[in-house]
Amino acid sequence: MLRVVPSQVVAMVDQLFPFAATQTQEQRKTVGQSHSAELSALVRLIEQVPADLLMLDAPDYAVFVIAVEAIRDTLATWRSGASMGPGEWVLAEVQGLPQLSPVTLIRRLLAKCPDQAPAPGTTTLSFITDAALRDSIRLDISSANQDLVQGEWKGATILAGSATEALLLWTIQQHEQQNPGARAASIAALLDNKTLTVKAEVSCPENAEVRCPLFTDLRVPWCIIMPRRPPPRRQRGRRRVGVCGRAGRPFSSRGADSSRP
Repeated sequence: MLRVVPSQVVAMVDQLFPFAATQTQEQRKTVGQSHSAELSALVRLIEQVPADLLMLDAPDYAVFVIAVEAIRDTLATWRSGASMGPGEWVLAEVQGLPQLSPVTLIRRLLAKCPDQAPAPGTTTLSFITDAALRDSIRLDISSANQDLVQGEWKGATILAGSATEALLLWTIQQHEQQNPGARAASIAALLDNKTLTVKAEVSCPENAEVRCPLFTDLRVPWCIIMPRRPPPRRQRGRRRVGVCGRAGRPFSSRGADSSRP
């Protein structure tokens, strides 16, 4: 079964029911029986959204469930062929909920939900107090595990490396905060014993500091993560590839024009 995420359902609602994006409680909107196919498709897509992506608090989740069931109930009424009064031929507001179309309520609530979330069994990393960073690393760990199970070796390796790098950078940051100057002392010691031979040199065209995407306020000298090795002797007919930027992503030594051999 194809995986459906909340943003896809929101996009579908915007295409089929444009009023849902801007409706206010002063604007009464109804959906008639001529749109039964569109409503059926909406319910079908909602059923395919993984439960772990419906990250709503209890009151919002209750409204979401009621709105979906209101659509199901209306569709069943239309299909029954029974004699109905004028008000039963349209999908309108639900008593007890905000005076908005159930379609609008569903759209608003799905717009709050993420398209990705860690699997429930993913380690919590409770020792990291930064919630945004913690969730980002957990998502990488979860995705790496999923790729591993599915035999997606490249994806599993890249995501596991990303999580490992983020944990390493977090550890360095925490150690430096608790022991000011420790990082500089460590670099000096590594230079003294020749473990590092060049300080703060990187094969990157920008500068000697690389901004870690997971720490918006931290610049990390690359040499404390990866000492620079002498560049390999260039072979004829091959382009030298250096290390630059995020997670060691390669760049061509030819710059923008990398199409030539």
